[in-house]
Amino acid sequence: MEEGVGLADERKGADAPGGARGTISVKDAVKQFEGGVLAVDHVSFEASPGEFVSIVGPSGCGKSTLLRLVAGLIPLSDGNIAVNGLDVTEPRQDVALMFQRPTLLPWRTALQNALLPPKLGGKLGQAAERQAYELLDMVGLSGFEHTYPRHLSGGMQQRVALARLLMVGVDVLLLDEPFAAVDQLTRERLNLELLRVHERMSATALLVTHNITEAILLADRVIVMTPRPGRIADVIDVPFDRPREQEMVAEREFQELVLRAYRGLQVPDTDEGDTRQAGLHGA
Repeated sequence: MEEGVGLADERKGADAPGGARGTISVKDAVKQFEGGVLAVDHVSFEASPGEFVSIVGPSGCGKSTLLRLVAGLIPLSDGNIAVNGLDVTEPRQDVALMFQRPTLLPWRTALQNALLPPKLGGKLGQAAERQAYELLDMVGLSGFEHTYPRHLSGGMQQRVALARLLMVGVDVLLLDEPFAAVDQLTRERLNLELLRVHERMSATALLVTHNITEAILLADRVIVMTPRPGRIADVIDVPFDRPREQEMVAEREFQELVLRAYRGLQVPDTDEGDTRQAGLHGA
Protein backbone atom coordinates (compact mmCIF):
# COMPACT_ATOMS: atom_id res chain seq x y z
CA MET A 1 0.00 0.00 0.00
CA GLU A 2 1.40 3.39 -0.97
CA GLU A 3 1.00 6.38 1.28
CA GLY A 4 -2.50 7.75 1.04
CA VAL A 5 -3.35 5.38 -1.81
CA GLY A 6 -5.47 2.75 -0.16
CA LEU A 7 -7.78 2.77 -3.20
CA ALA A 8 -11.11 2.29 -1.50
CA ASP A 9 -13.58 0.97 -4.03
CA GLU A 10 -17.35 0.64 -4.08
CA ARG A 11 -17.07 -2.34 -1.73
CA LYS A 12 -15.42 -0.21 0.96
CA GLY A 13 -16.98 -1.29 4.20
CA ALA A 14 -19.67 -3.25 2.36
CA ASP A 15 -18.67 -6.52 4.01
CA ALA A 16 -18.20 -4.99 7.46
CA PRO A 17 -20.60 -6.29 10.11
CA GLY A 18 -23.24 -3.82 11.21
CA GLY A 19 -21.81 -1.07 13.39
CA ALA A 20 -18.22 -2.22 12.81
CA ARG A 21 -17.13 0.44 10.30
CA GLY A 22 -14.42 2.67 11.71
CA THR A 23 -13.40 0.16 14.39
CA ILE A 24 -9.96 -1.24 15.20
CA SER A 25 -9.53 -4.28 17.44
CA VAL A 26 -6.09 -5.55 18.44
CA LYS A 27 -6.00 -8.66 20.65
CA ASP A 28 -2.77 -10.15 22.02
CA ALA A 29 -0.82 -9.01 18.96
CA VAL A 30 2.70 -10.41 18.73
CA LYS A 31 5.30 -9.66 16.08
CA GLN A 32 8.66 -11.40 16.11
CA PHE A 33 10.98 -10.83 13.17
CA GLU A 34 13.50 -13.24 11.71
CA GLY A 35 16.51 -13.46 13.96
CA GLY A 36 14.35 -13.54 17.07
CA VAL A 37 13.75 -9.79 17.50
CA LEU A 38 10.50 -9.41 19.45
CA ALA A 39 9.03 -6.04 18.39
CA VAL A 40 5.44 -6.27 19.69
CA ASP A 41 4.59 -8.42 22.70
CA HIS A 42 0.93 -9.27 23.41
CA VAL A 43 -0.56 -5.83 22.76
CA SER A 44 -4.33 -5.38 23.02
CA PHE A 45 -6.52 -2.32 22.51
CA GLU A 46 -9.60 -1.14 20.66
CA ALA A 47 -10.59 2.05 18.88
CA SER A 48 -14.21 3.10 18.41
CA PRO A 49 -15.68 4.83 15.34
CA GLY A 50 -14.52 8.43 15.14
CA GLU A 51 -12.05 8.06 18.00
CA PHE A 52 -8.53 9.50 17.83
CA VAL A 53 -6.00 7.20 19.50
CA SER A 54 -2.30 8.02 19.88
CA ILE A 55 0.42 5.46 20.48
CA VAL A 56 3.47 7.00 22.10
CA GLY A 57 6.77 5.32 22.83
CA PRO A 58 10.54 5.58 22.42
CA SER A 59 12.30 4.77 19.18
CA GLY A 60 12.39 1.04 18.55
CA CYS A 61 9.43 0.21 20.80
CA GLY A 62 7.44 -1.34 17.96
CA LYS A 63 4.83 1.39 17.51
CA SER A 64 5.40 1.76 13.75
CA THR A 65 5.48 -2.02 13.45
CA LEU A 66 2.10 -2.10 15.17
CA LEU A 67 0.70 0.41 12.69
CA ARG A 68 1.88 -1.73 9.78
CA LEU A 69 0.29 -4.76 11.37
CA VAL A 70 -3.03 -2.92 11.51
CA ALA A 71 -2.63 -1.96 7.85
CA GLY A 72 -1.88 -5.58 6.92
CA LEU A 73 1.51 -4.67 5.44
CA ILE A 74 3.28 -7.28 7.56
CA PRO A 75 1.89 -10.49 9.07
CA LEU A 76 1.25 -11.16 12.74
CA SER A 77 3.30 -13.78 14.54
CA ASP A 78 0.40 -14.39 16.93
CA GLY A 79 -2.83 -12.79 18.06
CA ASN A 80 -5.60 -11.13 16.07
CA ILE A 81 -6.25 -7.73 14.49
CA ALA A 82 -9.57 -6.65 12.95
CA VAL A 83 -10.44 -3.43 11.12
CA ASN A 84 -14.04 -2.56 10.31
CA GLY A 85 -15.01 -5.87 11.90
CA LEU A 86 -12.95 -7.94 9.48
CA ASP A 87 -9.74 -9.81 10.34
CA VAL A 88 -6.56 -8.32 8.89
CA THR A 89 -4.81 -11.02 6.87
CA GLU A 90 -3.38 -8.99 3.97
CA PRO A 91 -2.86 -5.35 2.91
CA ARG A 92 -6.14 -3.52 3.39
CA GLN A 93 -7.90 -1.26 0.94
CA ASP A 94 -10.28 0.11 3.58
CA VAL A 95 -7.58 2.01 5.51
CA ALA A 96 -5.31 4.90 4.53
CA LEU A 97 -1.73 5.14 5.75
CA MET A 98 0.36 8.30 5.92
CA PHE A 99 4.12 8.09 6.48
CA GLN A 100 6.69 10.54 7.82
CA ARG A 101 7.55 11.99 4.39
CA PRO A 102 5.03 13.18 1.80
CA THR A 103 6.42 11.14 -1.15
CA LEU A 104 4.70 13.38 -3.68
CA LEU A 105 5.18 12.81 -7.40
CA PRO A 106 7.40 15.75 -8.42
CA TRP A 107 5.99 15.97 -11.96
CA ARG A 108 2.44 16.42 -10.64
CA THR A 109 0.92 19.55 -9.16
CA ALA A 110 -0.62 19.64 -5.69
CA LEU A 111 -4.04 19.05 -7.21
CA GLN A 112 -2.80 16.19 -9.39
CA ASN A 113 -1.10 14.55 -6.41
CA ALA A 114 -4.29 14.82 -4.38
CA LEU A 115 -6.21 13.23 -7.26
CA LEU A 116 -3.91 10.21 -7.43
CA PRO A 117 -6.21 7.83 -5.45
CA PRO A 118 -9.28 8.30 -7.68
CA LYS A 119 -7.07 8.26 -10.78
CA LEU A 120 -5.57 4.89 -9.85
CA GLY A 121 -9.01 3.65 -8.88
CA GLY A 122 -10.50 4.61 -12.26
CA LYS A 123 -12.83 7.17 -10.67
CA LEU A 124 -11.32 10.42 -11.85
CA GLY A 125 -14.01 12.92 -12.76
CA GLN A 126 -15.56 16.26 -11.93
CA ALA A 127 -16.83 15.06 -8.53
CA ALA A 128 -13.36 13.86 -7.53
CA GLU A 129 -11.80 17.12 -8.72
CA ARG A 130 -14.28 19.18 -6.70
CA GLN A 131 -13.50 17.08 -3.64
CA ALA A 132 -9.75 17.55 -4.15
CA TYR A 133 -10.18 21.33 -4.37
CA GLU A 134 -12.25 21.26 -1.15
CA LEU A 135 -9.68 19.16 0.71
CA LEU A 136 -6.77 21.31 -0.41
CA ASP A 137 -8.69 24.34 0.82
CA MET A 138 -9.42 22.53 4.11
CA VAL A 139 -5.71 21.95 4.74
CA GLY A 140 -4.82 25.55 3.93
CA LEU A 141 -3.60 25.22 0.33
CA SER A 142 -6.18 27.29 -1.50
CA GLY A 143 -4.32 29.06 -4.30
CA PHE A 144 -1.56 26.44 -4.48
CA GLU A 145 -3.53 23.76 -6.33
CA HIS A 146 -1.44 24.08 -9.50
CA THR A 147 1.93 24.41 -7.78
CA TYR A 148 4.55 21.69 -8.12
CA PRO A 149 6.08 20.09 -4.99
CA ARG A 150 9.51 21.67 -5.57
CA HIS A 151 7.92 25.08 -5.04
CA LEU A 152 6.20 24.07 -1.79
CA SER A 153 7.69 24.09 1.70
CA GLY A 154 7.99 20.87 3.67
CA GLY A 155 4.90 21.71 5.66
CA MET A 156 2.91 22.49 2.53
CA GLN A 157 3.98 19.21 0.96
CA GLN A 158 2.70 17.37 4.02
CA ARG A 159 -0.61 19.20 3.65
CA VAL A 160 -0.85 17.88 0.09
CA ALA A 161 -0.12 14.38 1.40
CA LEU A 162 -2.87 14.81 4.00
CA ALA A 163 -5.36 15.90 1.34
CA ARG A 164 -4.36 12.89 -0.78
CA LEU A 165 -4.86 10.65 2.24
CA LEU A 166 -8.39 11.99 2.74
CA MET A 167 -9.19 11.45 -0.95
CA VAL A 168 -9.02 7.72 -0.29
CA GLY A 169 -12.38 8.13 1.46
CA VAL A 170 -12.03 5.48 4.16
CA ASP A 171 -13.14 5.28 7.79
CA VAL A 172 -9.74 4.46 9.32
CA LEU A 173 -6.65 6.69 9.08
CA LEU A 174 -3.24 5.37 10.13
CA LEU A 175 -0.66 8.10 10.77
CA ASP A 176 3.01 7.21 11.21
CA GLU A 177 4.57 10.38 12.67
CA PRO A 178 3.36 12.33 9.63
CA PHE A 179 4.89 15.65 10.70
CA ALA A 180 8.20 14.43 12.14
CA ALA A 181 10.23 15.80 9.23
CA VAL A 182 9.16 19.45 9.62
CA ASP A 183 10.27 22.09 12.12
CA GLN A 184 8.54 22.44 15.50
CA LEU A 185 6.46 25.53 14.67
CA THR A 186 5.22 24.01 11.43
CA ARG A 187 4.51 20.76 13.24
CA GLU A 188 2.34 22.56 15.79
CA ARG A 189 0.34 24.26 13.04
CA LEU A 190 -0.11 20.99 11.16
CA ASN A 191 -1.28 19.26 14.33
CA LEU A 192 -4.01 21.86 14.75
CA GLU A 193 -5.02 21.42 11.11
CA LEU A 194 -5.13 17.67 11.62
CA LEU A 195 -7.46 18.20 14.59
CA ARG A 196 -9.81 20.29 12.46
CA VAL A 197 -9.72 17.76 9.63
CA HIS A 198 -10.44 14.89 12.02
CA GLU A 199 -13.38 16.74 13.54
CA ARG A 200 -14.85 17.43 10.12
CA MET A 201 -14.24 13.98 8.61
CA SER A 202 -15.23 11.93 11.71
CA ALA A 203 -12.81 9.17 10.73
CA THR A 204 -11.12 6.89 13.24
CA ALA A 205 -7.47 7.88 13.55
CA LEU A 206 -4.52 5.92 14.91
CA LEU A 207 -1.34 8.00 15.30
CA VAL A 208 2.10 6.79 16.35
CA THR A 209 4.58 9.32 17.71
CA HIS A 210 7.45 9.69 20.15
CA ASN A 211 6.22 13.17 21.08
CA ILE A 212 4.19 12.97 24.31
CA THR A 213 2.75 16.48 24.03
CA GLU A 214 1.58 15.83 20.48
CA ALA A 215 0.05 12.50 21.48
CA ILE A 216 -2.03 14.07 24.25
CA LEU A 217 -3.05 17.19 22.34
CA LEU A 218 -4.45 15.21 19.42
CA ALA A 219 -5.98 12.15 21.03
CA ASP A 220 -9.02 11.00 22.94
CA ARG A 221 -6.85 8.25 24.37
CA VAL A 222 -3.09 7.72 24.57
CA ILE A 223 -1.50 4.27 24.62
CA VAL A 224 1.95 4.37 26.22
CA MET A 225 4.37 1.66 25.10
CA THR A 226 7.49 0.38 26.83
CA PRO A 227 10.92 0.05 25.19
CA ARG A 228 11.36 -3.10 23.12
CA PRO A 229 9.72 -5.48 23.30
CA GLY A 230 6.75 -3.17 22.85
CA ARG A 231 4.14 -3.68 25.54
CA ILE A 232 1.40 -1.41 26.85
CA ALA A 233 2.58 0.35 29.99
CA ASP A 234 -0.41 2.66 30.43
CA VAL A 235 -3.58 3.86 28.71
CA ILE A 236 -4.48 7.48 29.37
CA ASP A 237 -7.95 8.91 28.77
CA VAL A 238 -7.60 12.54 27.67
CA PRO A 239 -10.38 14.59 29.36
CA PHE A 240 -10.12 17.82 27.36
CA ASP A 241 -13.04 19.01 25.26
CA ARG A 242 -12.74 19.72 21.56
CA PRO A 243 -11.85 21.86 19.72
CA ARG A 244 -8.39 22.05 21.27
CA GLU A 245 -5.80 24.78 21.14
CA GLN A 246 -2.01 24.72 21.34
CA GLU A 247 -2.09 26.94 24.45
CA MET A 248 -3.62 24.17 26.57
CA VAL A 249 -0.28 22.34 26.66
CA ALA A 250 0.82 24.81 29.35
CA GLU A 251 -2.11 23.98 31.64
CA ARG A 252 -1.43 22.07 34.82
CA GLU A 253 -3.79 19.19 34.02
CA PHE A 254 -2.14 18.74 30.62
CA GLN A 255 1.33 18.68 32.16
CA GLU A 256 0.19 16.09 34.70
CA LEU A 257 -0.78 13.81 31.81
CA VAL A 258 2.61 14.43 30.19
CA LEU A 259 4.35 13.34 33.39
CA ARG A 260 2.12 10.28 33.66
CA ALA A 261 2.98 9.25 30.11
CA TYR A 262 6.67 9.87 30.72
CA ARG A 263 6.59 7.60 33.76
CA GLY A 264 4.93 4.92 31.64
CA LEU A 265 7.78 5.07 29.14
CA GLN A 266 10.18 4.14 31.93
CA VAL A 267 8.26 1.03 33.05
CA PRO A 268 10.62 -1.99 33.13
CA ASP A 269 9.60 -5.29 31.58
CA THR A 270 7.58 -6.92 34.35
CA ASP A 271 4.37 -8.86 34.67
CA GLU A 272 2.71 -5.64 35.81
CA GLY A 273 2.60 -4.52 32.20
CA ASP A 274 0.43 -7.51 31.35
CA THR A 275 -2.34 -6.22 33.62
CA ARG A 276 -2.47 -2.99 31.64
CA GLN A 277 -2.98 -4.53 28.24
CA ALA A 278 -6.08 -3.22 26.54
CA GLY A 279 -6.15 -0.55 29.16
CA LEU A 280 -8.19 -1.80 28.67
CA HIS A 281 -10.47 -0.94 25.81
CA GLY A 282 -10.60 2.66 26.97
CA ALA A 283 -11.15 2.06 30.67
